[in-house]
Amino acid sequence: MKIHFIAIGGSAMHNLAIALHIKGYQISGSDDSIFEPSKSRLIHHGLFPKKIGWNASNISDDLDYVILGMHAKKDNPELVEAQNKSIKIFSYPEFIYEMSKNKTRVVIGGSHGKTSITAMVLHVLNDNNISVDYMVGAQLKGFSTMVHLTDENDFILLEGDEYLSSPIDRRPKFHLYKPNIALLSGIAWDHINVFPTKEIYSKQFEIFLDSIVSGGVVVYNELDSELNQMVQNCSNSIRKLEYSLPEFFIENDISYLSTDEGNLPLKIFGEHNLSNLSGAKLICQLMGVQEEEFNSSIVSFSGADKRLESLLDMKDRAFFKDFAHSPSKVSATTNALKNQFKNRKLIALLELHTFSSLNEDFIGEYRNSLKLADVRILFYDPKAVASKGLKNISVQKIKDSFNDDSMIVISDSNQLKAYLFELSYQNTNLLFMSSGNYASLDLNVINDFIKGVNLGKINIDGYITYPSQEGSKLENQFPFVFTPSKSNTEIFLGASIDTPSGITQFNNIVNFYNKTKLSPQNKEYGFGLVWIQDVLGEQPEVKLTEVANDTFAANPTTYGAMGGDYLYFLSHKSVIPSKGAPIDLKNTLFPQNINRHIILIELLKNMAQKTFQ
Repeated sequence: MKIHFIAIGGSAMHNLAIALHIKGYQISGSDDSIFEPSKSRLIHHGLFPKKIGWNASNISDDLDYVILGMHAKKDNPELVEAQNKSIKIFSYPEFIYEMSKNKTRVVIGGSHGKTSITAMVLHVLNDNNISVDYMVGAQLKGFSTMVHLTDENDFILLEGDEYLSSPIDRRPKFHLYKPNIALLSGIAWDHINVFPTKEIYSKQFEIFLDSIVSGGVVVYNELDSELNQMVQNCSNSIRKLEYSLPEFFIENDISYLSTDEGNLPLKIFGEHNLSNLSGAKLICQLMGVQEEEFNSSIVSFSGADKRLESLLDMKDRAFFKDFAHSPSKVSATTNALKNQFKNRKLIALLELHTFSSLNEDFIGEYRNSLKLADVRILFYDPKAVASKGLKNISVQKIKDSFNDDSMIVISDSNQLKAYLFELSYQNTNLLFMSSGNYASLDLNVINDFIKGVNLGKINIDGYITYPSQEGSKLENQFPFVFTPSKSNTEIFLGASIDTPSGITQFNNIVNFYNKTKLSPQNKEYGFGLVWIQDVLGEQPEVKLTEVANDTFAANPTTYGAMGGDYLYFLSHKSVIPSKGAPIDLKNTLFPQNINRHIILIELLKNMAQKTFQ
């Protein structure tokens, strides 16, 4: 069978293409832009288009089918050519149904929790060696591709998205699957560009209930009042099974599931995830898993990708990233973190990125969604607003919509980074929420800062702070100031010219000198400024400054720079005996990717101790 994908780079589309390729079909595809991880996966399977863009010549007469993605437009030249040639055109949900007509179709739907519930079910099935076909819209841990199609499996598990199927098929995807077993997690208005009112949006779930095959089953969240009422009023001849929150408790920041077998520690947390767990258990039981088997397997489930993803986990602080962007998801995720870590401060950052979230007619749905966070930050990129053809929403309108006058509203990524660098992270959780990328803000820089700040005493009284780093020019780099002595070593990452303090490099040196009151013995060894350089940036040549008779003078023979996996040091006199020999972090002192700030502190500390022992 020969199939061409129009918009092959989509998250679901590229997975389906790979699955059919593995199945032995002849696959081709096109797209006008393809990003990671789709790009690497398509390249790996030899399916990446030879040329980026659309070309009607890709539609040959010998094609059996064309599968059309939502990213393409109605006037796409390949689509037009396929229509002219009368080639059968499927949306991917249509094709999935075509491939699974003779299977038991299990569809997980709802405004929130779809991916998490689907991930839980797949995890438990895999753990119990139950093989099923599946289609999931997001990448899950432990799976190379998120579409799996066979001829022999009886069940197929499908994530049922309510968004539209294709540019020429305006039906929601989950209307096309005709499930034998269905789950609905809840209803919360979203996708205002497609469903302009709550009523129109809710109607799609009524249609979905009616699409369940006669004699089938719907599993539903009874805590959602609208959904509960809708299911009760449904006249379809189906079985109705409700679920709710299971019994659980939190102890020492760990959630425990209460079962007949005892209290089971979970790797996930939050009432929304515990509710998802209850729904997943019913689905697994309907697919042949016993309750004891489910409980035994779910304890090792660590969460779906991009859902409360832990970027940093330290003794007194953590950094989480979550795909949450709709009001119900934002509220659930924020509440989960605050309730799980009651003794920690919560800094919550939400990026408004979707058409709905940036729309004045919808933004009021976010009212009180961040209220449990101690510090609430709202970020949006004006470029994203313009690209969607929307008008800017005023800061006051945003605050009013969230019912939060104390919310911090920022629309520039540099300002956002600078503000985050002003905050303390002791005994604090930081939560980033978005379906976007925060205007390409480097989260590794944020992560490094949280790790490095407030390290406290490290044997020789080392301290570090980290202002915002911009550009690669010398005047925009941020120095570590280092001075050794027999009694202590203080390490400062000084402020830059463009920080709110406006301190210059020279004044920073003077301030450091005045604070430390260097003794004659200290002056003998001097101290220097060392700049950190981002891995992708240029390598600066940085002059170190030495102390001489209470004045500052540049020493042109001393340089220092840090970048990538190599640390280069040249120092005044005998403070750092290496005289600039490169230190390969991969092969010597430290493993690759270890935090750069800690590396530098440890290196300076060790060098100082060796010098003055």
